[in-house]
Amino acid sequence: MTQSERRVVLVVDACSDTRPLVDLAVDLVVEMSPDGTTHLHGLFIEDEDLLSLADLPCTREVSQHTAQQRRTSRQQMLELLQRQSQRFYRYLEQEARASQLSWSSSSRSARSSSSLELREDDASCQIFAKPLLRRVSSSGRQVHRILLLENDSPFMLQVLQTVIRQLQDRRLEVVLLRKMDEEAEQSSMLPQVQSWQQDFPLLQVREYPREMLAEWLADSPAFDYVILADEEPDEVKLAISRRLDCSMLLVR
Repeated sequence: MTQSERRVVLVVDACSDTRPLVDLAVDLVVEMSPDGTTHLHGLFIEDEDLLSLADLPCTREVSQHTAQQRRTSRQQMLELLQRQSQRFYRYLEQEARASQLSWSSSSRSARSSSSLELREDDASCQIFAKPLLRRVSSSGRQVHRILLLENDSPFMLQVLQTVIRQLQDRRLEVVLLRKMDEEAEQSSMLPQVQSWQQDFPLLQVREYPREMLAEWLADSPAFDYVILADEEPDEVKLAISRRLDCSMLLVR
């Protein structure tokens, strides 16, 4: 992949907390390509499940102010999603222009629960927003966590450091699962990540063997982000998406 082909893709839907993710995506583009050759693309998913639900005869919309109920329709829901997508596009454009980035946006009709199927082969990094309603609230947590599955991608450390920088004013723990290597007693990334503690004093780093992934998924702890390589097996990506209520960053 040449520099001119680098892309960062942000995938959101109507239930996503889009602003911090747009900010993260912009920071990633800036960090990955200081010469301005990386392109930022925002993809808004018009959730087919929501559209189908709105068309059911038993579905009602309840007014937040009056508690009155009214029938819904697929067309009404589609118009609502389109208004939300326009707000997303405007903020994406605002932040991209402020950083003088190349950017674009689009929408696609799909099931949000199957958003991983929308992976793009030419993206250096893809951010899949976890729907806000499914994410565990992080406002009351004392420690924020990032799960990283070690890989040899040249962008892996860069992506991790950018995420850490976004959360640097909070107590932060990086859970690093080293890659499958019988000869390696520790992660090759561990010394580098530990060296960042000088700049990020609230950062803690914990390293575990990759075999611990199943245990982490079984316990379903609260994470803010999970970072892994796009080349990880599909069953691993799917299991993480289903079990961990956080946004996922796929790195090439």
